[in-house]
Amino acid sequence: MAIVTTALNELCAELHNRMPVVLGPETWPAWLGEEPTDARQLKAMLAPYPSEEMTCWPVSTRVGNVKNNDPSLRADFSALNLRRWLAAGCWSS
Repeated sequence: MAIVTTALNELCAELHNRMPVVLGPETWPAWLGEEPTDARQLKAMLAPYPSEEMTCWPVSTRVGNVKNNDPSLRADFSALNLRRWLAAGCWSS
């Protein structure tokens, strides 16, 4: 397995120094070799995904540790729920 990275879009630039390539469903057949595609078309798919089509929300630092694998990693961290999690001491590594 490999994670292909690309230049940052505006949203991800606030968070990290690289971002994964995100392929929209319309590109899947060409990327997976189900349709004829040349190198130029494949390279064009490596462009940053549009920021306006992405959503960003806070997650626990527990997400960054591969030892953690439980449903709480997918918790809702909306503003209200984030306050509850912080109050309960759940925002720790």
